[in-house]
Amino acid sequence: MGQRFVMTVSYDGTNYCGWQRQNQQPTVAGVLEQTFFKTFGQEITVIGVSRTDAGVHARGQVATFVTEVSLDVHKIKFAWNNQLPATVLILSLAPVSYSYNPFLHVEKKIYLYTIFLQRPLPFVCRYGWYVHMPLAQKDLQEALSLFVGTHDFRSFSTGDERGEDTVRTIDSIVVEQVAEGTELRVIVTGQKFLRHMIRRIIGAAVDVVVKQISLDVLKKALLEKNAHQQFFNAPPQGLVLYSIEYKQ
Repeated sequence: MGQRFVMTVSYDGTNYCGWQRQNQQPTVAGVLEQTFFKTFGQEITVIGVSRTDAGVHARGQVATFVTEVSLDVHKIKFAWNNQLPATVLILSLAPVSYSYNPFLHVEKKIYLYTIFLQRPLPFVCRYGWYVHMPLAQKDLQEALSLFVGTHDFRSFSTGDERGEDTVRTIDSIVVEQVAEGTELRVIVTGQKFLRHMIRRIIGAAVDVVVKQISLDVLKKALLEKNAHQQFFNAPPQGLVLYSIEYKQ
């Protein structure tokens, strides 16, 4: 039957086509599986709690796998990390019961989105969105606050849900000024999100603020439940899955 493990993984998603394994495409789960086989000679299937998109990063992705490798957990982690590329790092690894389900009892996921207000240095530009138009923290906070609570977010989804329930609850959205005022950090907290949802609401809020459009446009879009909105779509490189927290 083998032993199930749970791990926390950090990665730079720049050169990956997302988390989920894809044929002939580099993905984070694919790299984890390939390097495990290279290191231990056994195939595994890595299942992540959040399927981050192409170009999106993670500080605290949670994933599980089952293996019959019987080495000490510290040795597994050490050897595996030594084979992984510099863009992927296993932060923690622990054995759990075979029946453990990482999707159960998730209390909240915390995402961070970085917006550069000044053109960033070349070695950090891959971790944020440079908005070259004036963007005030107070105005962005006011716009994003409209999305807090329980709403039908179909207007801010991919449009590919095909009957899927698109009602979600955002617990909080906080906009912080960092890096001596040259960056804004948006912190979004909730239990569950639709694909592209965070990027679309941030893009729409920025669009409305920089164009000085009434916030009623965002309210109207929410009510329309139409995924074909003509707002900015915030680029993926600014988004980081910071952590996944569980109920105690």
